[in-house]
Amino acid sequence: MRQVTRTWTIAGTLPSLAATVGLGVLSLVLAARQRPASVDVFRSA
Repeated sequence: MRQVTRTWTIAGTLPSLAATVGLGVLSLVLAARQRPASVDVFRSA
């Protein structure tokens, strides 16, 4: 029964993790759009 609880805990944290990562990527993209120079750095890398 403990393993089942662990699986549910992991499944519960995944959405919040994905939301945090998504917000981070979104802020990065928005910041890159405001600064065209940083976009060139991302493309070269």
